Formats: sequence, C-alpha cells, structure tokens
Amino acid sequence: MRQLAKHSPHERLAMGLDTLADSELAGGYGQFLDDYDSFLGWKEQMGSAQISNDELDSDSRNAFSRYADFLHSALTHRRITKDLRRLLVL
Repeated sequence: MRQLAKHSPHERLAMGLDTLADSELAGGYGQFLDDYDSFLGWKEQMGSAQISNDELDSDSRNAFSRYADFLHSALTHRRITKDLRRLLVL
C-alpha cells in the first residue's frame, strides 16, 4: 500500500487500467485526460465562483459527463471483484 500511495491518483488509475487490460477503457483514457485538463482550465477561469449545471455550456456538460462515465466504468469494471469495487467507490 505504501508503494501505491506514492503515486498520484491519475498514475494509480493508469496502473489499474493496465491491470484490467480493457481495450475500450484504454482507448478512452486519452479523452478522459483531455476532459480533466479542460476541467482544470475552467476551474482556473472561474476562480471561486459557484456555477450551477444549468449555467454550463453543452461542451462543458458533455465533458463532465464523459469524465464521470469513464471513472464509473473503470471503478465498477466487471473484472474487479465485488468487494474491491465497493471500496473503490467509497
């Protein structure tokens, strides 16, 4: 666990994706990173402002949705045992 904790969350996710060896998830990882990069840019532009989902443009909503869908697919993957899936989601 200590070795794993030395890695960033994205590095741990990449390691997990490698272990799952799911070509569909692997193929979507680049888009996931792009969406995350966009999120960081939007967050920086917004500063501390609070924005509701209704105020987001469709591109932003789509990127957030893709990001969430990818994480959900990765963390609840069928190759991960039920006990581990439960812990990952928590």
